[in-house]
Amino acid sequence: QTLEVVVPTHRIWDVENQFDLYEEIAKSVGYNQIPTTLPRIDKGAVPSAFEKHRDLVEETLLGAGFFEVITDGFYGRNDLEKMGLPTEHPLQKHVETQNSLDKGYSLLKNNCLLQGIQAVQKNVHRGLGNLKMFEWTRTFHLDADSANGVCVERQTLWLMAVGMEHAKTWQGKSAVVSPLYLKGLVHELSVTLGLSLTVRKADEAHPLHALLHPYRQASVWLGNECVGVLGEVHPRICKGMKIKKIRPCYLELNQSILNANDAGRGYSLPPVHQPLVRTISFSLPHRFAASIVQDTLSESGSRVQIIDLFEFENDQGLQRAITFELTFDNPDGRLTADECNQMLTDAMALVLHRHQSQGVEHR
Repeated sequence: QTLEVVVPTHRIWDVENQFDLYEEIAKSVGYNQIPTTLPRIDKGAVPSAFEKHRDLVEETLLGAGFFEVITDGFYGRNDLEKMGLPTEHPLQKHVETQNSLDKGYSLLKNNCLLQGIQAVQKNVHRGLGNLKMFEWTRTFHLDADSANGVCVERQTLWLMAVGMEHAKTWQGKSAVVSPLYLKGLVHELSVTLGLSLTVRKADEAHPLHALLHPYRQASVWLGNECVGVLGEVHPRICKGMKIKKIRPCYLELNQSILNANDAGRGYSLPPVHQPLVRTISFSLPHRFAASIVQDTLSESGSRVQIIDLFEFENDQGLQRAITFELTFDNPDGRLTADECNQMLTDAMALVLHRHQSQGVEHR
């Protein structure tokens, strides 16, 4: 049935639509006479793998002392020039806004490091020397073949840390943030997400390679795909931003890792026969990448990791004594100690054969 309602002329000022009529009816019946019922709540959707993983990442970062920040999706050409990039660099290409009222917002960002270092600059100049921040954001990259004919959007998680790793204890001890701290954070995220994230030597093809310290950076991989980069911000950029006496460290991860299926957290029994472990130490000259020796040792068929670093100086200048740990799997128990020792000797000889002329020595 249809009900026609005519509003008296003296009530036109406050009765305009159907909701006002509902209110008048409620008044005539009496608010206390109307039964109170809660609206029906439909069942919600089950969180996706992306949402679950994102929550896990946030919990890990908040537990490590990071705070979420929100930056602009734009910046200006003047800000970009502070990065000191050559004209032909990939990060010089941007999606530009037409007739921008403010030149400081004329470019859609294609990287997050610029605004991250600007945030550090503003806070440090206000006397805040210990900073940990992260942001879920996206970058825009020119691509005429994209669905919109202009650009593709990449969802990104970036972190910036500077100062102390942790709040000082009653003993007054805390290490300074470094790329090694970010490497440990990547490992923690890897365990939390159940993904096999690995940190490898720097990828020179990555667009951010030129913006990070050439000898204090690395790439992050998931399987055979490079999904991120970490490292210390290049001293050139810090100098341009007038940031002194501190070393900001940056980590960027592609949010695509949140869609990956985790490997599961079920317990698996260790093998009956434990692997055989050996250590070996080499003296490396200054600026000789330890990953080169690590890759050479890996040719022995073992899993190699760096477990100790000692810096010293001799007649040849600054040197580093680096200890490598080689793990030889022995699932069936057939690998003997003598065979393992021989494999270690062969690996040492291979390192010296390839790199002794470059100053690498066995210690």
